[in-house]
Parts: sequence; C-alpha cells; structure tokens
Amino acid sequence: ARFSCYCPTARGTPRWWDIGIGALPQDGSGEQRLVAVARDITQLKTIELTLGASERRFSALADNMAQFAWMADGAGSLFWYNPRWYDYTGTTLSEMAGWGRPSVHHPDHVDRVVEKFREHIVSGEPWEDVFPLRSRGGEYRWFLSRAMPIRDDKGEVTLWCGTNTDITEDRKVAQRLRQKARLIELSHEAIFVWDLETGIVAWNRGCRELYGHTAEEAIGAESHALLQTTYPVSVTELTATLKECGSWSG
Repeated sequence: ARFSCYCPTARGTPRWWDIGIGALPQDGSGEQRLVAVARDITQLKTIELTLGASERRFSALADNMAQFAWMADGAGSLFWYNPRWYDYTGTTLSEMAGWGRPSVHHPDHVDRVVEKFREHIVSGEPWEDVFPLRSRGGEYRWFLSRAMPIRDDKGEVTLWCGTNTDITEDRKVAQRLRQKARLIELSHEAIFVWDLETGIVAWNRGCRELYGHTAEEAIGAESHALLQTTYPVSVTELTATLKECGSWSG
C-alpha cells in the first residue's frame, strides 16, 4: 500500500508524509511482517498546494475576463482557450487545437494573419494584429489581438499567451468621426479647432478660402494673433469664459 498523510511530529509541527508499506517474506514461525517507509514531502506538498491555488486563481480570472484568452506552445500550436472564445465562436478545443484557428478568420484576411503570426513565432517577438473573427451566428467582428512570448532560463520561447479584444464598436465610432472630420474639411464654411493651450489644431478648406492662410501656417498659431481678431471683451476674459462655461458667442 502507499498513501500520503498530514500528521504531527515530535516537535509539534505537522508535516506531510509519503508512506509506503510492503510485506516481508514469512519466516519459519509463519509470522507476517510488514516494512514501512515514511518520506517527508512537506516541501513538495506545499509547492503542489501553492500551484493548485494559483491555478484556481488563474482559472477564475481567465474564465471571467471580457477578452478572449488563449495559449500556444513555443511552435505556435494552440492548446488552450478560455470560455469566452468558445461562447463567441461556437467551436470546441478539438476543432481549434494546433493551427485550427484560421477556420474562424475572414477569408479576406486569414492568409495575411497566419503569415504574420508565423513570422513572429520564428522571430520570438511580441505579436499584435487587427482582424475580424466569425461568431457562432456567422457575424464577423473586429478584434485587436496580442500575444507575448514566455521564455525559459535559456531564453527559448516555451509558451505564447494571447488575447483578443473586441474593437468593433470603437472602429465604428472612429469611422464616423473620420467621416465627420472629412465633411468639416470639405466644407466651404470656415471651421477651425482651437486648443486653448497649444493653439489651432485643425484648419479646413473654408478657412483657407476665407482667411488666405494655409494649414501649415495656421496649425499651432493663436487664432486671435493669426487673424488679428477684435473681440468685444478681452482675450483673457474670453478664455476664462471658455474654460468655465465651455462656450462663448458674440
């Protein structure tokens, strides 16, 4: 028989023991004898318990984080995903293990993504890319993906830890902002953006047509100095009103 147990010692400090018990050959009297060997495994047990607690904490974090998380070996073969990945893609580990992940990539991007990822696996440099991934319902959403290499004592990459962050809504907002910025830029109305600390930061076509200054001349300049503006109040009072109220008209 063999078992482990936690029991007190003569010094009063309980320790973990690995116990092995075996039967000895019977002697002439027919009496059965046993031999027992006890090995102190307290240090190993402490490490085991610590690793177990760390693994539970990691699982709790990985299973509840909003991002997709995954791990791959040093060669880039994926072997673990957190539940968020499976909830979104509707896949299983057997489908995704190894290099199965390209099956959820958009066909217009998959070759580029795989090629870049393989290049980073070879170079050992941190990887980052942006691409769409297919959901279980067939919808494609955009993700910012990153992976960091984990190295051993010899500097060899033994593990890749990666995440995928959904940036679809951010991209939509950014696209709308670019469209609005483009409309402002093309407008014949004079519209410029003035930072109270650094001066003019945007100068559209209407400004160029009305005031005659190029964007290169205007960017960074103080608007009242560039345009020689005459206000009904002092510039100091105007600036104070803008900082306090956020707007001024007159």
